[in-house]
Amino acid sequence: MSGNGSGCDVARLIIAPTVNGSIELKDAEGKVINSGDKVKRMSPITIKATPDAGYELDKITANSKVIEGNEFKISRNTTVTALFKVMGSVSDVALDGVAIAGADGAVRVSVASDEQG
Repeated sequence: MSGNGSGCDVARLIIAPTVNGSIELKDAEGKVINSGDKVKRMSPITIKATPDAGYELDKITANSKVIEGNEFKISRNTTVTALFKVMGSVSDVALDGVAIAGADGAVRVSVASDEQG
């Protein structure tokens, strides 16, 4: 039996299927990583997220932890998931007593009443 007692020096990377966009992962040498590939532990992995038309990237997670930026290091078997959301098209607007706001897929219109007593 041989080895250095530190365990395996590779980890398997699983890329979860995406909806409303796609992601591409590359290793430190720029080689595309496919779901199920083994990569060297603690090596940098770069992520490129491409949303479909009308969508934007919400977040990317590795084993349910949000990845900040477009790079992370894999230390164990890891599942990467990308979530895309519908792009917001209405910004908060207020004009002459009418307010329009968009959030969570809904548009809210408020009209100020002009009550005089």
